[in-house]
Amino acid sequence: MGKCCFRVVWLKQVDSSGCTVSDWAKKHSETEVFCKICRKSFSITKGFQAIDQHARSAKHRDAWIAQHGANQMHLTVEQEAGSSGTVPNKKLQLFSARENSAKAEILWLLKCIAADFPVSSCDGIRETFCEMFPGGVPSDFSLGRCKARYVITDALAPYFREQQLIEIRSSHYTLCYDETTNAAGKKELQILLRYWSQKQSRVVIMYLETFFIGSAKAEDVLQKLNDALQNASLPRSNMIMLGSDGPNVNKKIERLMNEQLIEERGKSLLSVGTCNIHILHNGYLKGLEELGEDASDLIVSVYHFFKGWPARCEDYEKIQSEVGVPTHRFIKHVSSRWLTMEQAAERVIEQWPAVTKYFTDFIPKKRASLAKKANYLKIRKFISNSTMKAELLFVTESARIFTKFTGMFQREEPLIHVMYKELETLVRTLVGRVCKPDAYKSNSIPDEAVFNAENLLPSEVIVIGTEISDQLAPLKELDRINFLLNANEKAKVFERMVNRRLKMFLETNSLLNHQQHAFRQGFGTSTYFASLGDILKEAYDQEHHAAIISLDISKAFNRTWALAVLRKLANWGLKGHMMSFIRNFLTDRSFRGQEVSAMRPGFLKALLSLFLIRTLRQAQAAVSAVVKWTDSMGFQLSTRKSIRSLVCPSHHRVNSTPVTIHDQAIPTRKTVRVLGVLIDRTLSFDQHFQQQTLHASKRVFFLSGTA
Repeated sequence: MGKCCFRVVWLKQVDSSGCTVSDWAKKHSETEVFCKICRKSFSITKGFQAIDQHARSAKHRDAWIAQHGANQMHLTVEQEAGSSGTVPNKKLQLFSARENSAKAEILWLLKCIAADFPVSSCDGIRETFCEMFPGGVPSDFSLGRCKARYVITDALAPYFREQQLIEIRSSHYTLCYDETTNAAGKKELQILLRYWSQKQSRVVIMYLETFFIGSAKAEDVLQKLNDALQNASLPRSNMIMLGSDGPNVNKKIERLMNEQLIEERGKSLLSVGTCNIHILHNGYLKGLEELGEDASDLIVSVYHFFKGWPARCEDYEKIQSEVGVPTHRFIKHVSSRWLTMEQAAERVIEQWPAVTKYFTDFIPKKRASLAKKANYLKIRKFISNSTMKAELLFVTESARIFTKFTGMFQREEPLIHVMYKELETLVRTLVGRVCKPDAYKSNSIPDEAVFNAENLLPSEVIVIGTEISDQLAPLKELDRINFLLNANEKAKVFERMVNRRLKMFLETNSLLNHQQHAFRQGFGTSTYFASLGDILKEAYDQEHHAAIISLDISKAFNRTWALAVLRKLANWGLKGHMMSFIRNFLTDRSFRGQEVSAMRPGFLKALLSLFLIRTLRQAQAAVSAVVKWTDSMGFQLSTRKSIRSLVCPSHHRVNSTPVTIHDQAIPTRKTVRVLGVLIDRTLSFDQHFQQQTLHASKRVFFLSGTA
């Protein structure tokens, strides 16, 4: 049998250990190969089998691991590029194969983090790289989803966190926190840091820590904030301010933190208020309550009408093609973030021809079964409103004013230096839509006086935009006027602010009668009935009867003597801008049913005069005193609408002598309605329950017919 001769192709083959032959062998002669690992030659008379047999030997494997294992250090020469015309520098460097593998794995994981790849993308990545770069992948490169999680959370995250904390400890920072409820129903306290990075020359946001909390009292949240700073070894002396949204509990947290820092470092936090974006969202919500609530309900109803109904979407796409509108889907409006209405409303306006045809023409004719659904009836009612599209345009245009501001302050760079100017621009834009141009100075933010009655634009000339004006032009005059009156409600938001301050002034100075329950914080229907119950119980315990006399004041608000009201407020010490506003508000002011919100003439009917009566003379004297007061104030009591009723579980005999108003007897009834509750003679409330049962039955019958 002849001898085998050396073949060059053998050097490119892989031995049984997975190593390329050329890495450890070279040609020695035509019949021998030299092993660079074992430092000796061996015969290849058996061909490649002899090479593979040598590679499997224990001595060769041990020597290979000792010289080329993953942890074996190797000395290399690295050449550094020099400047032009100079000799390149050479540098000795040690490296290991395992170090190359770890470097490759870390680089890929950093790419996954930066590109937001899932850790599952690491499964089988070695095989992919080997196909892409044959021979270029380190032999020990190994990466899967489990290893990726461990490397990221236990190696990379602690390293980068510590690097950031080292930089933060030498700079000032803002501590931001927010409380939220996760999907598991647990409350989380998430804490972030904002600081200026000298290395990156920009503001950097860093996640610090998350706590799971049960109670969210100010003291508990403050303790967690201090724990987070202590765990990160961050000095509180470098804290500039706290960042949070606007609940009252967060205001207390800032106050408590300030007290600790003043005691600790002698300086308080910088306060620029709570999150301005939250305030703007809430301000826009208040505006929607005046004009835009129907538009909001329509947007939400249309979105949910098509969500999860492929058949309805298919029918609607045909309508879109017929009327020539883009085949777009409706956008979800997030109720907790009211400025998301802008894009959602724009989509409904874009689809308005298809929406009106689908709901007013297609469904009644082709899908009659849907016409009975409550959601459809609700949408149809909104669409039938002649000013609905104008309302959609109005809320969209109003939202653009706010989103221009919120979009700017959602960026990461420092913006505190432009906040005042941007807020001034925003306020001026809003004020300029409802107030006369000469009502405020050009070099300052408008104050409360700008909303005085003489500074407000007439309803017909308020700024509402060209599109809205064109939409209102073909409508009836009454519809246009109602829409413009509602649009002018922006100014009435300030009226409510003055109303709240006036109530606070009256309560703080104890100027209201302790028996008044209406228009007072902490008082209402429940406290009124509790007072009434005490009166009736006292009469019952003393074996007396109680007469309830309900006095109705005709057209109370239109007959209110404005001068007397102003004189009373002045005697109480009210002055300044608030007094000026109230004076202008009452000047030439009349009240119409739909224009009065918190105070309606019908409400006074519920302000009953209750008397614990032992004799008829007391009842007549009490009513006569009320009559004398109303006459002096210019009011007029309506005898026909006033009611006298006797409450007596002991069935005392009713005195037939009438109680009169200007010699006209007050009608006596078996029942009297007090704030919607029918009170009868025996306090059994049978008639009240019967009436409520009848009303409920009618509603159930109506709902069953429309379901």
